[in-house]
Amino acid sequence: MKKERIIDIVLVVLVLIFIGAFAVMEGAFRSYTPPESDAALTDWMGAIDDGTSIARINIPGTHSSGARFCYPSYLLSNQDLTIGDQLLVGCRYLDIRVGLQGDELILFNNFGKCRTSANPFSEKIRFAAVIEDVLQFLDAHPSETVIVAIKTENEKDDAAKVQTGIQEIVSAHEDRFYTENHLPNLGLVRGKIILARRYDDVVHAGEKGGMHLEWKDQGGREQAASPFTVRDVNDSLVVAVQDRYRYTVQDKWNAFEYTLTNCPANQWTISINFLSTMTGSKIPHPRAYAEELNSLFLGTELEQGKMVGILAFDFMTQEMAEKVIASNGH
Repeated sequence: MKKERIIDIVLVVLVLIFIGAFAVMEGAFRSYTPPESDAALTDWMGAIDDGTSIARINIPGTHSSGARFCYPSYLLSNQDLTIGDQLLVGCRYLDIRVGLQGDELILFNNFGKCRTSANPFSEKIRFAAVIEDVLQFLDAHPSETVIVAIKTENEKDDAAKVQTGIQEIVSAHEDRFYTENHLPNLGLVRGKIILARRYDDVVHAGEKGGMHLEWKDQGGREQAASPFTVRDVNDSLVVAVQDRYRYTVQDKWNAFEYTLTNCPANQWTISINFLSTMTGSKIPHPRAYAEELNSLFLGTELEQGKMVGILAFDFMTQEMAEKVIASNGH
């Protein structure tokens, strides 16, 4: 029995090595076309009135935004575009997952470290560098704002140390962040990062801790009567989220479409609707699921002027971002 277990472990390791090697080749030889700079995408928020609540704007976003190259890529990569290129094609919601490497914060996706190239030994993406990239974009496009929603990815990390590291970087650019736990109007946050957190505040950052957009895990496989959950954060902030990340492709599409139709977004309620799943076969392959789901999205009409909130995608493309932006009706 013990011998059989050892053989099973060896086989699993070999499969993971093969998948990792395949993913490196897939990433190295896949053709990436950098998006062209287009004011309709880089400065699209300029057409929206200053007095509009962020919750009332339809915003394209990405799921696990930094996971372009995340070893093993076959299992863990979620995007084709760099974070900088995501911003250029109109993305304004970034899902950033951080963890500690020594004393430094780097980007993770699940157990994998996000890297700068398909080489599994390439440089890791630093959280501080991501913030610099976003601020550089906002310097060039001051009509815009970017929601940076931070999730602490490793439960074994010292939570206080992670949050202190985040706050130190925010404090270094204090005038460039909106850090209150309330929904702002667009005019208040143009040219700024809206800080959002998906974790409990253990360092008592208070009003400097950002919008508390945490929600209960939605990892169950059984279909819920309503796929999204609603949580009252305070008197001026409510968060509604659909993040059924273990649904099959068809169930996920049904959940996403249901949330589009019944989106509760309003002046005080921000809605986040994820079109991403890790379930479809025994071995997760986010790209394969995203190809099906993204195709369904592109074939669906979005009602002009209807509030649908933040739509977050795996392997988001310029065409998908354009579709969400156009639904604002400007």
